[in-house]
Amino acid sequence: MGAEVTMETELKKLQKVELNMLKEIHAICEAHRIKYFLIAGTLLGAVRHGGFIPWDDDIDIGMPRPDYDKFAQIARQKLPECMDIQAYNSHNYYPINFIKVIDKRTRLIEEARKDSEHVSGVYIDVFPIDGSPNNRILRKLHYLHVKIYRLLIAYCCCNESIIKDNGLKRMIKLSIMHIVKILEKLGFLKISYLHKKLDNLLKKYDYDSSLIVCNYLGGWGQREFVPKEYIGKGAPIMFEGHVFWGVEKPHDYLVKVYGDYMKLPPEEERKSHHSFSILEL
Repeated sequence: MGAEVTMETELKKLQKVELNMLKEIHAICEAHRIKYFLIAGTLLGAVRHGGFIPWDDDIDIGMPRPDYDKFAQIARQKLPECMDIQAYNSHNYYPINFIKVIDKRTRLIEEARKDSEHVSGVYIDVFPIDGSPNNRILRKLHYLHVKIYRLLIAYCCCNESIIKDNGLKRMIKLSIMHIVKILEKLGFLKISYLHKKLDNLLKKYDYDSSLIVCNYLGGWGQREFVPKEYIGKGAPIMFEGHVFWGVEKPHDYLVKVYGDYMKLPPEEERKSHHSFSILEL
């Protein structure tokens, strides 16, 4: 019981920090005409709960690629002093290919990356939303290509806890991970090279001329391919008593990603999907 109370307290603390960070990001985007949208579980929480999903531990926002690149250029100068951005091209051994906005007054220790050289604070994930081929088969091939680079980067930077499979599948993935780590340590595989290759791949299809767009770096796989009209120009949405920007067609988007999104998951699944602890500096 005591451990549950402690985790609940930590989660509330985390959510409070993230909400304040979201307000700052919103203000910058409004001032500089940068489009952003609450997406994934954050949008689901806004629609179903009016704010955070009670057991959720992060905030996800998406930006069309042109807006994402603009945000990446100006954010470090415009964010308050207590906040910063982390990205692969400005932080060594960065394990992912999208921006995290962090609160520098905190340290967040995630189980999957506890052995990594990368250290983070409490963060908000900022994902680029990119274009895709109009042909369904080409879309699948493009997604597979992206996934290979994502896995190689993850295997370089993360520990074995990211592999959730069992049996033979787990053994194969562990073997690949160990080979990748050895190649990286010997200098035959450079993380910076993998990041640049992935970045160029993500930008291959122009957002504005694509009918179908995708958050390739999200957690829901090919379900994140959505008609661009679902994203649209965005629409105001309430989140924890504040107005932010959601996608233009939240119902259609959430059905595409989650299916019956208003149905609550079983009670045993209502828990944070990251294992973390917060240290205040």
